[in-house]
Amino acid sequence: MSNSTRENGSGQSSSTSPSTQTRSTSTDRPPILVRGERGPKTYPYKTLAGGLVPALAIRLVSLDGVPQPPALAVIDSGADRSTFPPDWARGLGIELEEGCCEKETAVTAGGETELWVYKPGVKALIDGLEHHLKATFCVGLEVALLGRKDFFADYKVTFDERLECFTLEPYKARSRSEGGRVRHKR
Repeated sequence: MSNSTRENGSGQSSSTSPSTQTRSTSTDRPPILVRGERGPKTYPYKTLAGGLVPALAIRLVSLDGVPQPPALAVIDSGADRSTFPPDWARGLGIELEEGCCEKETAVTAGGETELWVYKPGVKALIDGLEHHLKATFCVGLEVALLGRKDFFADYKVTFDERLECFTLEPYKARSRSEGGRVRHKR
């Protein structure tokens, strides 16, 4: 992982110990908000790439189950799915080549670029909870992005530019009978 995105943990906010939870997402109904021990939590913006941005420490887990060093990921409402720098793939045990990943061309805010999509996705440890994230690796990307179709599906995200902070509020789990896919066991 790029040294510019690592965090030593001292910038992480403290929290109470999370209870064991299972959360799910569904595209046909809005999630229900849950409060309490895993209720809303506010984080300060972090200094990254020369500015203050809404960023959170994450740890991706390699395919062989080894957690990677903590790194900052930008909470990006403009990203469809979570996306990572291509050099992170090797540390996760993912080969960016045909057969392992699908190659796509995408239009980003910076223009057209190449993406490698690892369809099974990756496990991420974020604030004490396990998440399943899409695994897209973007040529030219230097920091990780947490996107709408995976990370935002688990949280109501509120940005406060004036106070330079953001709030994450986890959505309540849905059972399989409600049409949601159960995932994210801690």
